[in-house]
Amino acid sequence: MRTYFDSSLYSAAQQYAAWREASASAFYPVDLDAREGDHVHGFDAHISGMTLGALELMEVRTSSMLSTHSRKRSVEETKPSMFISLMLEGEARIEDARRDVAQQPGDIVVWDSSQPAMWDVQHSLHSFVLRVPLRLVEARATRVDRIRCGTLKANTSMGQLAGRLISNAAQLREIAPGSAPAQRLGTSLLDVVIAGLEVEGAAASAGSAESAGERRNQDLLRAKDYLLSHLDDPEITVDTVANALHVSSRTLNRLFAAEGQTAMRWLWQQRLERSRQMLAQRKSPRVAEVALACGFTSFSHFSNAFRRAYSASPSRFVQEAAPVQSF
Repeated sequence: MRTYFDSSLYSAAQQYAAWREASASAFYPVDLDAREGDHVHGFDAHISGMTLGALELMEVRTSSMLSTHSRKRSVEETKPSMFISLMLEGEARIEDARRDVAQQPGDIVVWDSSQPAMWDVQHSLHSFVLRVPLRLVEARATRVDRIRCGTLKANTSMGQLAGRLISNAAQLREIAPGSAPAQRLGTSLLDVVIAGLEVEGAAASAGSAESAGERRNQDLLRAKDYLLSHLDDPEITVDTVANALHVSSRTLNRLFAAEGQTAMRWLWQQRLERSRQMLAQRKSPRVAEVALACGFTSFSHFSNAFRRAYSASPSRFVQEAAPVQSF
């Protein structure tokens, strides 16, 4: 593994600020908070990593920290990824819209860079972290909703299997990063974690009776997944979504009303976000093609909506966006 960041190379006064910049590069932009009394003698942190095809496998060590990936920060994310973290030593609390979980040694926790989240490391941690392009997870998982915020506990057979494979892969030294074996190993690691999360998710669903609230959450997730898979369809309506999910239009409206919005308003927000990501990643040389790919039939409508959402026209956003980097 090559070293990405080593706090010992900086003075004690510079270490925390240097870590903020390094974590933004290795993961994504976050807001870091130091508790009173923390880091009086400096901030200890180290990141090293290796490439396995489209995946990045990193070894991370840090002192205590409170890290927040806000909604504003998640909107700024230009490389949507899923992170798979295997805790080796220490403990961290991860909180997002769907869970509040304490990650213990041996536990594997997955989170999505496009969603707000908070990490609280009370003392220190040592972990392996896989960075996976979100598109790759979406292509290989049958139930993305069970992957996006999944957890594999250390006391489960699938958690133990995935943990051993990740740990063993981190010890490899004689594999070329861009080689076919590296790519196969990366996707194999991902498939094992996905399989484990889907198995555990199915077992949890079968082993307990869903409450009315849980059923509503599942229905809402199904509705969102359906809408996300039809962002490019300009003719989609509440009725077509309701029919596809075998619920009434009134029920569908109630699901989104619980979040303070309508299904169609949520759809347009996602269309704008997808268009922002495509423009940032240079998915198309023409802004109009991006608009059509995201379900907009009127370029003026798209341009006005984009400007209201991101305070810049699509063309200006493309001009000002930083070059996309790839691992």
